[in-house]
Amino acid sequence: MRPLATLSHETLQPMAPSGRRVTDSREEIVGYLRDMLSEDHAALLADGALDPTTGNSTWYTDLPGEAMRYDAAPPERQEAAYQRLQTLLADIRAETDRLSASGARGDQLLARMLSAAIEVPDTGAIYIVGDRPVLVGWGHLRAGDDPPRGVIGSLDPPQRTAAPPPPPPQPPPQVAPTAPAPPPSPITPVGGGVAALEPERRTSFWPLLLLWVLLALLLAAILISLLSACGVGLPPRALGPMLVGRCPIPVAADPDRSALVAESQHGRSLEDTIRRLELAIQERAGQCDAEVAALPEPVPEPVPSVAPESEPEPEPAEVVPDTQPPDEDDEEFDRRVEEQGGQSDETQITLMWDSTDDLDLKLRCPDGQLISYQNPSRCNAVLDVDVNESDRNLVRDAVENIVFQGPPPPGQYQVVVDVYKTRESANRPIPFRVRLVITGERRVIEGVSRPPHRPLTIAEFTLP
Repeated sequence: MRPLATLSHETLQPMAPSGRRVTDSREEIVGYLRDMLSEDHAALLADGALDPTTGNSTWYTDLPGEAMRYDAAPPERQEAAYQRLQTLLADIRAETDRLSASGARGDQLLARMLSAAIEVPDTGAIYIVGDRPVLVGWGHLRAGDDPPRGVIGSLDPPQRTAAPPPPPPQPPPQVAPTAPAPPPSPITPVGGGVAALEPERRTSFWPLLLLWVLLALLLAAILISLLSACGVGLPPRALGPMLVGRCPIPVAADPDRSALVAESQHGRSLEDTIRRLELAIQERAGQCDAEVAALPEPVPEPVPSVAPESEPEPEPAEVVPDTQPPDEDDEEFDRRVEEQGGQSDETQITLMWDSTDDLDLKLRCPDGQLISYQNPSRCNAVLDVDVNESDRNLVRDAVENIVFQGPPPPGQYQVVVDVYKTRESANRPIPFRVRLVITGERRVIEGVSRPPHRPLTIAEFTLP
């Protein structure tokens, strides 16, 4: 990574559409752009690092090539970068519109984050690295009252520099007049003129006649050979068996069989190509998980020596802790739990998502036992809401709930979200939200499960 620019915090105003600065969610935004659009769309957003001592931010990129500000670049570089920048922004705006039209809360939140990510304070935040545009200071507006928005969208196309007029044509070179050619000399007859020539001798007629006869015989032999090859125009006695079957007609291949073989080979080639693409997508998508974001200040506790139940080791989740008061979220969590007949208490964990996919909420107890749909009751807690487990009872406002019905055993707990079955998001990310109510203290965590949808560790907490 190399630095592009350092910006003063006094000139910037961060955007926070969901109560959290959009730049703090860079990994989630860049990962989504890479998965849903392309690597070029993800590379558009530079990586910003805040200096806690000065409050200034330095922006980095790992793209190769010469880097310079857009407004200081020569016109030919500006024109190429402008066209590419407008194409990338059009794709991002189209994806934002698609997410905004969705009824899912997670999609609408992601749409607001994408819309804020393509805002910059001024044109000085646009850079050209190699032949690709890069944004620094994205997710910020200019500090002050009524800052401008849509700076990139209002960017004028670069003006081409007019080519200089061609030089005037050079005058033709002066050519010296040529001297007149001397008159031809008279032709002098050789040996005394025409009268001196000897009279032409008469050529004999018979050799010429013999030559014509030989030529006629040669042409006749060629004609007979051509006709006899196909048995045409001469009696059988003259040429005998030479005239039989001399023009065999080649047997044409079966057109239906040839077409069938060609289509079969083409089909196998397409199947191989599709399989290679599927493997490449799975391999690429498997590299998108971010580091775990747990609750603040977890205190590790020794786990008693009880053999844990057999369960795949979950991966770290790509989560964004929500530090805002969860009043509005609480109402939605409570509504869904109540509609599904779930219970509430001062210690409970609730999972919420907006699709017919089957997500599972799991809780690892301090003694190693796992609360799941297979073992819904462990360590004084119970999984009392489990939706979308059957194709006959599907809901889009989905929820799962684990509630403690007695005092929680002391020790460390681990919250896991696992995608058990995809019905509409096999190749798409699934946003979700988890609410933790720990002895009355509430916290909401936003997360995303990406293909191929492996188990994710959402949070760890310790109870005394």
